[in-house]
Amino acid sequence: MAGWNGSGTFTRTHNWADDQANGIKIRADRHDANDTDFVNGINNCITKDGQNTPSADLPMNSQKHTGVGNGSARNHYGAIGQLQDGDITEIGSISGTDTITGSLSPAITAYAQGQRFSFVAAATNTDAVTIDINSVGAANITKRGTTALVAGDIVENAIHIIEYDGTQFQLLNPADVATLDGDNDFTGDNTFIGKTAVKDGGELTISGGEITITGTSHTVDTESDDSSDDLDTINGGSDGEVLVLRIEDSGRNVVVKHNTGNIVTPDGNDITLDTVNEVLTLIYDAAASDWLVQSSPASGTTSGTFTPAVTSSGGTFTPSYSTQQGDYVKVGDYVFFNVTVAVSSVSGTPSGNLGLSGLPFSTQSTRPVGSHVPCVHISGVDPYGEVANSRSFFLSLGAGVTAGTFFVDVLNGSQTAVPSTNFTSAFTFRITGGYIAD
Repeated sequence: MAGWNGSGTFTRTHNWADDQANGIKIRADRHDANDTDFVNGINNCITKDGQNTPSADLPMNSQKHTGVGNGSARNHYGAIGQLQDGDITEIGSISGTDTITGSLSPAITAYAQGQRFSFVAAATNTDAVTIDINSVGAANITKRGTTALVAGDIVENAIHIIEYDGTQFQLLNPADVATLDGDNDFTGDNTFIGKTAVKDGGELTISGGEITITGTSHTVDTESDDSSDDLDTINGGSDGEVLVLRIEDSGRNVVVKHNTGNIVTPDGNDITLDTVNEVLTLIYDAAASDWLVQSSPASGTTSGTFTPAVTSSGGTFTPSYSTQQGDYVKVGDYVFFNVTVAVSSVSGTPSGNLGLSGLPFSTQSTRPVGSHVPCVHISGVDPYGEVANSRSFFLSLGAGVTAGTFFVDVLNGSQTAVPSTNFTSAFTFRITGGYIAD
């Protein structure tokens, strides 16, 4: 049969050389038959100007079309450059916050399962989100199946990828997927392999008893570089957030106050940070709006200084001090303290009993009696009136007080208050002891 043989070879009905050899002259009918073969063969060829179209699939024999233009309709070839540049899958003209619109070029006329597109968000969403592409209609955007988006899942100027599942578009990269470069919520079981580190959020300076956190770990300094300052309130924080604090300088103490602002310590006592090696860990309780101390340099342990004063229960008693020093360590309810007092002179006319005031914490109010604190050293005066008849010299503390009275325990077993009239000139004493506080 004349024409293309199906394997790419063209044949004719008649062969002029064969006709000559067979004595057949040129005839119109045989010439027309050959010309018809040519016409039919040409009509089965693709014209370069697009006048005709293929009638069957075209095998390319591993060859390619070159110099192609970009496709501009859904039934066009896409050029490699066009595909690499994302021209046909990037949604343009994006607008809207929770009701997003945009367009593709070439335009789509329906949503189909498996369609995957990207877009640059025009705004950060505030609620559930829909998208309408090429006015096909608004379709929900969900995450991880059918879960509706929440505020912040779509971020302004961020690139987002969506895929149609046959019912809605699923957001494949919601902002709540941890990128580890911002705030993240991890739900379910998570395994982290390797080391984790808390980045230093920098130094914060106390202002009016407050700091405002910007990170997970901070150093804290006193206001105006004072030697000591109280930290009452920590601003910032979300539920369950962990915070790590240290002081900036060992020469400037920070006293973390219990329940003065929004900080709560485990035992209800203040915590003093006095070295840069001490670490305080807290966690935020949004329901109570409090930062809860989880661990401290010695949880429940505080230390500090106080100013003791010698007193008289009667008359006038005005001592001049060359040394007036007290320091303490408080572990839970137990207070251990040291006092050194050196009086260079006394003015006035005292009467009654000698005492000491200015202790850092009140003694326990529920105790039926106070504590007896021994005076380990005294010089310059005879507090007993008659040393030979005395056995010990101590400070007696009542219940619920920050002051006490000096007593002597004489050899006959009785206890006698020390008269302040014996302390009208220079004297020195040191006290080391402890008591239970409220």
